[in-house]
Amino acid sequence: MGYFLGITVGVSLLRNALSSDALGDYSGVVGRVLQGSEDSAYVLFNDDFVSRLSDFACGNPRCCAEASLIWSMLEKGFKPLTLEFFSTDTNAAELCTMALARCFSRHVNVAGYVRVRFFGGGDLMRGFVNLVDALGRELSNYLMRGFEVFIGISGGMKIEVVASVLVASILGARLVYVSESGELVILPRLPLSLRREVLEGDLASLPGDLLESLESLGLLRRGASGLEFPRWLLDFTRGGRPSART
Repeated sequence: MGYFLGITVGVSLLRNALSSDALGDYSGVVGRVLQGSEDSAYVLFNDDFVSRLSDFACGNPRCCAEASLIWSMLEKGFKPLTLEFFSTDTNAAELCTMALARCFSRHVNVAGYVRVRFFGGGDLMRGFVNLVDALGRELSNYLMRGFEVFIGISGGMKIEVVASVLVASILGARLVYVSESGELVILPRLPLSLRREVLEGDLASLPGDLLESLESLGLLRRGASGLEFPRWLLDFTRGGRPSART
């Protein structure tokens, strides 16, 4: 089926484009957006700006950590490659995601991008859970379809890396990043699983501290009938994980 890369996106593309004077008259607005002005960003959601940012990304292989990682994987022969981007709910991150998606759609299959509710709710741990759920849903889908799945951890914040490591370990995906020197590093799988009797048993019989930990990690959620495992985790466990080769 090919290779799938899920990649979290930060704002380094926007910062580097601003530093390079590639944004012209948009520079002042971009500077305010990078300082945290969400309202200023709305004037940037137009085709001209996104195209300009996308052209900067495509014209500079090392323009940001995310692009550097993708180009490195393509150079190493990971083809055909399907990409999906994961953005936090800041406008700066979404603009970077839109530009990267437009750039790389010229070279690979871009499945799209997911904007994850992260900061908007005012609860960082809730945002962490939302990211775990988004990564789990999308990556488990591609694994069960037979793709070799990678999670890129070059871009985004440290808390996004933690979420990526957790999901990769549960699903048997590979973590990949690129160093500042351009070296592609693919980490071995670190298998982590929940026993089937835990997944299919009575949650009320489990220790309260275990339930609390699983919920805080996004591996349990509160549904209409109480605590339950997310559908992607149950489906993947029943469908089987990939082999443990490194």
